[in-house]
Amino acid sequence: MIDLTGITNENEFYTHHYLSAILEEDLKKLYKEWAVKEKEEKERAPYSVLAGSAKKFFSLSNQLSNEKTEDSKKEFQNQITELILTPLGYSIKKEEFFLSDSEAIQLTLRINKPDSYPETGMYYGEIYL
Repeated sequence: MIDLTGITNENEFYTHHYLSAILEEDLKKLYKEWAVKEKEEKERAPYSVLAGSAKKFFSLSNQLSNEKTEDSKKEFQNQITELILTPLGYSIKKEEFFLSDSEAIQLTLRINKPDSYPETGMYYGEIYL
């Protein structure tokens, strides 16, 4: 049985059945694919890349906590976001998203479905800082 310590099912996004019966098999398949890529293609698995990035992550986090200006804080946040998301296969693409004619937010990336419409599972498929 998989240990789900630290995983929170916000607003019951996943069914209890999925978390208790299916997630573990999905993850086993994914880890197996990553292991094959590491062995045959000499491509480091995301968990290996992330583990190797721990020192840089904590260094950037420390620098972020000491920053005073919003622009500097955003730069460190962007570096941290890229450090985490790139090994997981996400491409960072900064763009503005207009909430109205006068309001916009800076997106770090937008996750789209294959049909190019935004994925709606997490923050409407957008990560913003």
